[in-house]
Amino acid sequence: MKRILIILIVLGFCKVADAQFSLGKSVGQQYVENAVKQGAFIVKQSFQVKNKETGKIYGYKGRKIFGAQYSIGVMVDGGEVLMTGCAVAPWAYDDNYINYKEEYDGVICVSEYALLSDISSYDSLTISNDDVIALVESEVYHAVCPNFGGKGLVVDSELGKKDGWVVWVYTDDGIDIEEDARVECSAYRYSIDVEENAQKIDVEKPASVGNVIGGFYVVPSFSKVGTIEFHICGILIGIEGRWQICAPFIGYSLLANSFKIEQVVSATTGEGNQGEKDEGILTPIEDDEEDNKGKKKKN
Repeated sequence: MKRILIILIVLGFCKVADAQFSLGKSVGQQYVENAVKQGAFIVKQSFQVKNKETGKIYGYKGRKIFGAQYSIGVMVDGGEVLMTGCAVAPWAYDDNYINYKEEYDGVICVSEYALLSDISSYDSLTISNDDVIALVESEVYHAVCPNFGGKGLVVDSELGKKDGWVVWVYTDDGIDIEEDARVECSAYRYSIDVEENAQKIDVEKPASVGNVIGGFYVVPSFSKVGTIEFHICGILIGIEGRWQICAPFIGYSLLANSFKIEQVVSATTGEGNQGEKDEGILTPIEDDEEDNKGKKKKN
């Protein structure tokens, strides 16, 4: 009787683990989430626009910035980070910028981050434009970053079948990510077959996941007895409401090809909801700074 009872308990646990979308999180999910979120962070990129002819810098609607975009970054072992095109060229994902892109270039003015493992405010993110490399142009990038002490996930750079986890990072309704860095992190089992570099694999967004900021795909590796490592195998890319796992790490080597932020020109989110172009909405930044300098001299 005891043996039958134990078998029933085990079967019940397996059913719960397999039905993660409807019956809540399994123990396995929670272990994965707690482990991998230590190696990921929110990227907040604030930007201004620069007139192509005059070189003057502008904000938007009375603010010092034109806009800000939020995405996910992943720490890589050795002091590097992985980012999406949204972090490298945030203006290309801003509906308001579409009306100005013919005459104005986007310029990142403030880079910030917040760890997924903490409920905290944003801190300064140090990334040099000269260190940004395109693994997949306009989609996945690599950069040198000293913020995280060299800690991060190991990169999975081999072809073949993967039995891993898709990690979704999202906010619930009512959370203003501009002021509050709180996000949710949910991992779901998903198997893929990587047959070539930069392969993209469709993945369906779970019904229980809220407003997605981004995500990534990790694969468990048993490095030694009693130890499991999670290797980063792919980055979630969102295009017009669809989500794909992009696996750009086959034959991955650091600093393979130089690539600068200014070369990113295309938006991947579609045209969005365009409003009427109004030059009066732009807020001149340089004029304000010159006025302040003049007041200081007079004083």
